[in-house]
Order: sequence, then C-alpha cells, then structure tokens
Amino acid sequence: MKASNPLIGYLLCAVMFILGVIAMNGNMASMLGDREKDIAAGRTLILDDGLRADSLYNFFMDAAYMTDPLDATLASEWITENLKTNGFPENLGELNRPVYKSPARKAMAEGGKGFRKRVLEDYQRLGMDGEWVKAKKMPLTSDFGNGQSVISFRIINARSVANAPLEGLLVRLRQH
Repeated sequence: MKASNPLIGYLLCAVMFILGVIAMNGNMASMLGDREKDIAAGRTLILDDGLRADSLYNFFMDAAYMTDPLDATLASEWITENLKTNGFPENLGELNRPVYKSPARKAMAEGGKGFRKRVLEDYQRLGMDGEWVKAKKMPLTSDFGNGQSVISFRIINARSVANAPLEGLLVRLRQH
C-alpha cells in the first residue's frame, strides 16, 4: 500500500470495523436473547416501581452475593426504600453513590456479621475505638458550665452528602 493512495487503507479499516460489529452482535445476541427467561426466573431484576425487597433478597441469596440473611435483608430493604425516594438510577453504578449507602449505625444495629465487620474495619481505619462505637448519641450542642467563655464548633458533611450536620459525632477536647 502506497502512502499516495490512502483509500485502500480506509476501505480496509471500514471492512474490519463492520466485521467486528457483526461478530459482536452475534456474541451479544445469545446473551441478551434469554433476558425474558432470566427475568421470569429471578436471575435478572429490573430497577423499577415493581421491584420488591423480597425479590432483591432472593436475588442476593440465590446468586451468593451475600451469605448472611441479615445483610441481605438490610441491603434489599435499604435499596428498595432509596429507589422509591431518590428515583431510579440510569445505571447500576449509581447505587455506589453516597445517597444509596446505608448509615453505619443502621448497619451495626440491623446488619449481619458481614456488615458489622466492614463497619468495624472502617472505624478502625478512621481511628475510632470500641468506646466510640458504644457511645450514646449526643446532641448538637453541649453546655460545659465553664463561666464566661464559649467553645463552639460545627462539623458538617461534605457537600456531596447534602451538607447535613453530623448529629451524634463524638468529639474529644484535649488540652495541648
């Protein structure tokens, strides 16, 4: 092929592209052709108004995505609740956004061994010990009764998490 005649190169590329698309279509057709059967059998779920928590629970347990029934119950109820309040995502990756994440206290209280283990590992990475985990929920303000002086601060979530106040966050004041 000479550099002065690029038409043959373009035609060769176009033919290869068309052959690639035909091959990909043949491979994908066999996978996507069974989608109605998979939906009927519960192996595929559709994120819409008809999604029930028990269907999602069965999906998690049957496909072995989760082995602990408490984890599967919490995850399925939390996801279906949030889908109803936050709308349905464009793709599955949206389920990893902060709006769909379960609060740590809820995971500790209602989750199974898997969720509890993950929360405790996250707490350890953040430097929070068992005392912090067991601490009771505190109000946003505290009165120390130290006379005229005032110590005040406000801790808020990042803007990506709705900039909400972090009620119950335990803060330790130390003298330096």
